Amino acid sequence: MDLGILIIIAFSLWLFIEILLLIIVNKNFSFSIFELKKDKNAIESEKERIRKESSLYGTRALTLGGLIFAGISLLIGTTNDINSIKNTLLILIYGFSLCLCSYKIEVLSDKRIYWTLQEKCLNFGYLTLLVSFIVYFFEKQYYEFVYLLLIFLITISFIHFLEYYSDIKLYYEHQENKIMVNKKKFFEKKPAKIAMVISLMVALIVLLTEVVRKLIEYISDLGLNLIKFDSELYGYGIGILVTILILSYFLKKFSEGLEE
Repeated sequence: MDLGILIIIAFSLWLFIEILLLIIVNKNFSFSIFELKKDKNAIESEKERIRKESSLYGTRALTLGGLIFAGISLLIGTTNDINSIKNTLLILIYGFSLCLCSYKIEVLSDKRIYWTLQEKCLNFGYLTLLVSFIVYFFEKQYYEFVYLLLIFLITISFIHFLEYYSDIKLYYEHQENKIMVNKKKFFEKKPAKIAMVISLMVALIVLLTEVVRKLIEYISDLGLNLIKFDSELYGYGIGILVTILILSYFLKKFSEGLEE
């Protein structure tokens, strides 16, 4: 399977897991409609504020989509061999599709889950654009650019995780009956949903493994295998490690929120 396809599947699964976790934390709040009533000290209602933010998200998505489309056109017009940039084009087209989805979801933004999905599609559009640059420069063997972009990718991903944690906390705080118990009892209460999340995490491990293995194969093909190693072993090791770190971080933060 091509590297571009693996990255697209990984991003799609990542997006699905984020939305699913929000629904698991507070299903009623996820599918609620924004209030039209104003608070005493509020200038505008929540629904009016969200409509403005949703319109802003739509404008940003359309702008980013236009930039991505221009980039796709430029790459196709300046490259004789399309196969040499196939992975980059796949990721760019995926990012362009996410931007279009974010733009069109604006009409459904009165419901919280759709507004959240609009925001997520835009955020992942930014991430896919950055990843497409990394893949392009990596395949062209411009490794200085790859290292620089990786720093920004890690930084932006960290900010994204912090933002997502604040979303999880917000959804939990709006539960009608908060679970004021420890995390062990919480997991015992929803075994089916937790099992589903664990299954998705296992799938994410497999995807990360395949991505790492594909990168190792690319490095080997480029003659950079100065040290001999087992791509399958390293792939599974790195994939499992990254997934465990991400999962343990969110479980720790979430359990702290339950015990507050």
